[in-house]
Amino acid sequence: MLHLTPPPPFKSTTFKQALFSPLNLTLSFPRECHGCVLQIERQATEYGPNYIFHSCADVNIESTLENNDESQCSGNGRFTENGCVCRKYFSGDQCQFRVECENDADCIHGKCIKESRPALIQKTCFCDYSFYGKNCETEFKNENSEDMCFNYEDLVDTSSPMFKGYGIFNPDCYEKIELNSEDFVYSRVIDNEVEIILDFNTTGWISIGWRPLKLDTSCRLFPDIGLPRSRSFRQTADNKQNGFRKTFFV
Repeated sequence: MLHLTPPPPFKSTTFKQALFSPLNLTLSFPRECHGCVLQIERQATEYGPNYIFHSCADVNIESTLENNDESQCSGNGRFTENGCVCRKYFSGDQCQFRVECENDADCIHGKCIKESRPALIQKTCFCDYSFYGKNCETEFKNENSEDMCFNYEDLVDTSSPMFKGYGIFNPDCYEKIELNSEDFVYSRVIDNEVEIILDFNTTGWISIGWRPLKLDTSCRLFPDIGLPRSRSFRQTADNKQNGFRKTFFV
C-alpha cells in the first residue's frame, strides 16, 4: 500500500491547491499481472469527517509495451518515432482523452468548452438555450404553447410574476419537497411523463436516479450505502420512507 497524503495537519496552501489539481504518480510493480485490480482510497471529507471513498480499476501490468498503435496510443491514434498522432476527437500523449469538439464550429448552436479539471472528456459542447445533443444539433420544440407553468420561450424574463421561480417556472404548478432550508425538489406529471426541477444551493453537479418499486429504499441513501453500523450513521424518522437521507455522526 502506498500513501499519497502528507501527514497532518493539512494546512499548507500547496496541499489545498493540490486537491484541485491532477496528481501524477509513477508506480512500479515487481511482476506482470493480468486481470488485476488497482484501488484508490480517499478520505472524502465532503461526505463526512470519517467517510472513506474507494475507487477501483481493472488493469493489466505489462513488463513492456509493444511499439504499435493499440499499445502506445490506446487504439485511438498512430504511433510514430515522435509519439502518438491522435485521431480526430482524441487527445493526450497516449490519445487517452476524448474531445467531443475541436472548436465552436463543431457546436452548431453552442460553444466548445475545455474542462478546467482533469476529465476523460476534455472538451464538450455547451448548447444555447432550447438546443441539445452532442453537437447541439437538435432544437427543443414546445408542443404545448398554452403551458403556463414553465417558461419555455423566454428564460430572461425574470420579472414575470407568473414564473417566480427564477423566471423559469411557476412553483405553484409543482409538488415541492423541502430537503433543507436551501435545497428543494419540484415535480409534476405531464400526460405520461414526469418533469422534475432540482433547486439546490451548490457549486457542483446534481444528479437524479430512479428506483424500481420493489427494490429496498436503502438503495437511495447515497453516500451511506453499505457503511458499517460502527460508523454510527443514523436516519431520522421524518425521512425514513421517502429515501432522502439526513445523516450525522455521533
